[in-house]
Amino acid sequence: MVVGIVVAIPALLASTALGRTGGEAALRSALAAQMAQGPRDEGAYVVDLGTGHVVFSDRRAMPLPTASLMKLFTTSTALSRLGSGARLSTRVFATGARRGHTWTGDLYLRGGGDFTFGTRSFDRGAYGAGGTVQSLAAKIRRSGVRTIRGSVYGDASLFTDGTGSPFELVLCAKPLFGSGCPYGPGGHFERPIPNGPRTAISFDRGLANANGAKPQRQPVGFAARALVAALRVDGVKVTGRAGARSTPPLTTQIAQTRSPKLSRLVAFINRPSDNYAADVMLRDLGARLEGQGSGVAGAIAVTDTMRRFGLRLQIESGSGETIEDKASPRAVTRLLVRMRHGSQAAAFRHSLSQAGRNGTLRRLAGTVAAGRCALKDGTRVDQLQSRNTLNISGYCRSVGGRRFAFAVMMTGMPIKFVPPDQLVSPAYALEDQIVKDLAGYHG
Repeated sequence: MVVGIVVAIPALLASTALGRTGGEAALRSALAAQMAQGPRDEGAYVVDLGTGHVVFSDRRAMPLPTASLMKLFTTSTALSRLGSGARLSTRVFATGARRGHTWTGDLYLRGGGDFTFGTRSFDRGAYGAGGTVQSLAAKIRRSGVRTIRGSVYGDASLFTDGTGSPFELVLCAKPLFGSGCPYGPGGHFERPIPNGPRTAISFDRGLANANGAKPQRQPVGFAARALVAALRVDGVKVTGRAGARSTPPLTTQIAQTRSPKLSRLVAFINRPSDNYAADVMLRDLGARLEGQGSGVAGAIAVTDTMRRFGLRLQIESGSGETIEDKASPRAVTRLLVRMRHGSQAAAFRHSLSQAGRNGTLRRLAGTVAAGRCALKDGTRVDQLQSRNTLNISGYCRSVGGRRFAFAVMMTGMPIKFVPPDQLVSPAYALEDQIVKDLAGYHG
């Protein structure tokens, strides 16, 4: 750490006036005092966006667990390589041919890695948007088809793996998106929604229903059955069965539904810090950029993109949920500096949480940071307290008009989980004070 703990208390008391009296030296002293009270494994890096000079540095190059800060690398890769206007498609292909109102042949529901895909009611509750089976069924009916003499199969072959931890915590009464529930676009805390297995179809996030966290047992066949049900509601009879099978060659596309634009998808990932969506997006990157829809291929795509940016990191998941996901405070901050410019800057910044307004960062409401800082926090709770991770990074516009990009990373402090809206840790007090010092700087 940069200074001894003996200076922490006086520096903290002086922080409210740091910009009025001591200028940047006082700011550095206040930041150093907070870092001195942190754990052994910590680091911080602050850059003035106007001049590019380093305002504060503490173990800047030390690789530390990113927790959910890894989502910044995943989403910035997606924006930079695919573009904010890109969309992910779910398609229906068919064998055989149509005669009159009858299609004789099998249908294949082919997943394209759209994590918003599902039923209309689920998508409205979870995202407020997204591709739906009802849209696919309606397009098939509008084409004139009234009978399908064949079976309907789900095809999730775009992804070759589907690892990742399930999120099972249910914080509200049934259904998941009911009144007062923190899930979905209407949720005050925008917490991640429960999820089941990750597949290229990602139907309703792999959940059996909207009443809890029970996963689908056979997610690919589950999605196929949902399409059959939607077709029948729309007056289209299906004579065969529903199952799982890869799409054969020489098929005809008969329907398609698309995700929201990527600019919106990255906000669905970053703002609620959604591990499920981030890990699906990682596999999308692998499929589109490396020719294989796997976590390993996605990690290669992110690593290669960051290398082009001059940054190094260690990535195992797209979400940062493993202890092996690591980057330095300098790499995180330089990513923020890099993403501040260019055609994807607005989409990237919009995906971050606003201090005092979104998610767990509502705890900054009523402080000088509220409305001045766009942030991404990263928390990972481990069975070993020494591996607990609490990080925070983002942009702050100070009261004096300075603009900062920064990252503060701490591993090894106690965490208490208090649902639905609080994570309590001494690290938060230290990191929050740093955010307030940056936002309240008058120099």
